Amino acid sequence: MRSWFVHVSLVWGLCAFAVAAQPENLDLYLLIGQSNMAGRGVVTDADKQTHPRIWMLNRENQWVPSQDPVHFDKSVAGVGLCSEFARCEATAHPQSVIGLVPCAFGGSSIQEWQPGQKHYQNMIVRMKAAMKNGKLKAILWHQGESNSGNAAKIAEYPALFQNMISSLRKELGAESIPVLIGELGHYKANYLSFNKILPRVVAETPHSALVTAEGLFSNNDIVHFDRESLFAFGTRYHEALETLRKGAPQVSSEVVTWPAAEGTKAEGDFQVRVNGKPLDVQLVPTPTHTLKGEKAHSYSFAQFDCAVEVMVEVTTTQSVENVRILPLAKGIKAEKKSAHSISFKAKPPFQLAIEPEGRHHALILSANLPETDVPKADDPSVVYFGPGRHKPEMITLKDNQTLYLAGGAWVEGAVRASGTNLTIRGRGVLSGAPWPWVNGPMGHMVGIYDARNVVVKDITLHSAWTWCLVLVNCQRALIDNVKILGGRVLNDDGIDICDCKDVEILRSFIRSQDDCFAWKLLQRKKLKCENIYAHDCTLWTDVANAFRIGYENGGTGFRNLLFKDLDILHLTLKKSDPEVYWANCGIMLQPSNGQTMERLLFEDIRFDTAEPGDIFLYVNTRPYADGAGKYTVGGKLKGCTIRNVQLPPSNPPSPMVIYLNSVDPDHPIEDLVLENVSGFGKVIQHGTIKGTKGLE
Repeated sequence: MRSWFVHVSLVWGLCAFAVAAQPENLDLYLLIGQSNMAGRGVVTDADKQTHPRIWMLNRENQWVPSQDPVHFDKSVAGVGLCSEFARCEATAHPQSVIGLVPCAFGGSSIQEWQPGQKHYQNMIVRMKAAMKNGKLKAILWHQGESNSGNAAKIAEYPALFQNMISSLRKELGAESIPVLIGELGHYKANYLSFNKILPRVVAETPHSALVTAEGLFSNNDIVHFDRESLFAFGTRYHEALETLRKGAPQVSSEVVTWPAAEGTKAEGDFQVRVNGKPLDVQLVPTPTHTLKGEKAHSYSFAQFDCAVEVMVEVTTTQSVENVRILPLAKGIKAEKKSAHSISFKAKPPFQLAIEPEGRHHALILSANLPETDVPKADDPSVVYFGPGRHKPEMITLKDNQTLYLAGGAWVEGAVRASGTNLTIRGRGVLSGAPWPWVNGPMGHMVGIYDARNVVVKDITLHSAWTWCLVLVNCQRALIDNVKILGGRVLNDDGIDICDCKDVEILRSFIRSQDDCFAWKLLQRKKLKCENIYAHDCTLWTDVANAFRIGYENGGTGFRNLLFKDLDILHLTLKKSDPEVYWANCGIMLQPSNGQTMERLLFEDIRFDTAEPGDIFLYVNTRPYADGAGKYTVGGKLKGCTIRNVQLPPSNPPSPMVIYLNSVDPDHPIEDLVLENVSGFGKVIQHGTIKGTKGLE
């Protein structure tokens, strides 16, 4: 009897202790949405470590020390963004105790989060239980993958979200509680389309903020953010919340400009004012290689920062009678002020080509949003170039270093970067103009080799002597708002992505004599080029191709390549027969050396101009030579979709050509699909071509 009494007393005492140990006065954070809020990142032993001030509400509505997986929606639940968010909150607010309330459910649609639906009701029950121990501080929302399938689903999303969030806030008595809304991953075209509705959702939701997914990457399923990206996403959710807490900063209408470095200001062709403030205009020199005579021409460029709509005034020595402002998709109409001047309104950010008399002697005008988090010149981890002209010739970056070119800096030289956590940024110009074709300080103007976690943003790369911005054997890279102003020599490819994985390129402008985008597999690397995403960019080639995938094929293949929302201003000045070895075109795909090119998508690609003899699409699986020798076998194309392309007419009429060549039955072209593509003319087909659609 005594033994039983002692045992029962001990159990009762432990239970009483467990109840007493439930935390009080928690700062509560409601986690809702679908699987990317729940988390599908790989869980390691480190994720099992608890923090004394971070708790989570478990399945039984009891508070327990938080550890991943925080969610329990499905057996595949893993690391989520909420854990890193909570750690950031705990660090920023040492007196607070964090309570995470996980309610997200994988695969759920916005319809299932409407009042009365199961996920909504479950969220209310759990949140009311949680509020017995604390106060709601913010709502973290990430959802949309299940509603991104088509335009109709996306269009109805804002109203459905408002119905949910207003009802939720009312039921919880939390009308002014911040709501953080995360973008979908940039690695799928339908996710990018969905993201375009989110600024409207935020604008219609008081006390809310949008959290960007730029530079975040996926697990192998190309659906869920990977572990590393979820940590970064959690940090961004915290930063967005801190910004909301401080109140929205006042938006400045200031136009920020920089004086051109000594000897770099252009005199003559253009004068530019923005809101009445003059910009210094600079020059890209006349080509010295390949292009001759009337096809060889210099052009001008200028840039500024501003956060609001501006009035731009351009005066030129040329006639503006037939001026065009490209991309046409921007819909910018010039008002002619005189025979040599125009004005127009536009809201940054933008990158425009202003062409008074056609593609020759154009002005490239770039408007950036105001710069933030500017590095300090005395930071030992920063290689800093201030305003003025510099000629270091070679700049080397290693682990955890930043190269910063301040506005007004003109730096002549090359950059070689290797290691982890590398950044190249600023408003300045890196120029290769002093060096002749292929004879610069090193083989590439900006070479980033064997690197991880790379950011290149905002800078201008000017007049390269060969390949301009080159990534080799890199993983996790973001290229954002980079202006590549080439065209002086052949082989000045804009961006070369070689043997890389997880790369995002966005909001960038490329003008080159050679290929704008060139994805390659170099002979010395036995790797795959995969998960490369380019969107919201503007391309212009003077001699070669807007897109060139392949030719160099030394690795194991290409997979998951996405190109979306791109404007092609001009194609080659050197027209070619598609049957020749060096054809020039819009999209060129060249699998070779036994490699397979698979899962390619080109969507919403806009061609502003077409000329007689232009080739729209060229696919050839023949063996190709590269710098290391000659391949003996061809390659395969397996799965390429081109969607939503309206090709413009040429003058005189000569519709763009499609050329498909399979070298033999073992190296076919398979599953090439054109959807909503119109305006092309002759289709030339040779060899084994299977499963094509839309070529009629």
